[in-house]
Amino acid sequence: MSNLLLKRKTVKLVLSTLVFALIFTAFVPLLENKAQAKENTTTEQQFYQEQLKANPNFEKDLSEVKLGLKNGSIPNQPPGKVQPRGGFGATLKAIKGLAPVFRHGGTALSWMLKPFSKKAATIAKRNGRKIANAIDNLDKGTRKALENALVKAGVPRSDAKTIVYIIFLII
Repeated sequence: MSNLLLKRKTVKLVLSTLVFALIFTAFVPLLENKAQAKENTTTEQQFYQEQLKANPNFEKDLSEVKLGLKNGSIPNQPPGKVQPRGGFGATLKAIKGLAPVFRHGGTALSWMLKPFSKKAATIAKRNGRKIANAIDNLDKGTRKALENALVKAGVPRSDAKTIVYIIFLII
């Protein structure tokens, strides 16, 4: 009888410890996030005050940057320097990230594409280097610009349309 009572107490102790641990792990991160957010706010305020002391034009520069971001332009940017930004910039970067895949992994890429589209797989295998070279020379992240670059690199237009569809499906 005492052996059964000892087992029950042990089970209760283990279960209560487990429940306490689960509750503790669920609520402690919430408390830490609050404290960290408060700390970040004070750090940002300290940074702002330090910048005001170090640079007398900081307030003016900050207002110019805010105004430029609202208008969609970058202040103090040298003329003729183009920087991809926004949706097109991110799309262009994603497309350019696929160039090495087409250049070095044509066969492997065709294996990956084969279950989805046999036509796309054969096109990727046959025109891998042309696709990679066209992507390297790309300056806009749009479907039409990519299609025209592929045709200029020597890929037939029907194949270029398929490649553009697959690339935008991937990204």
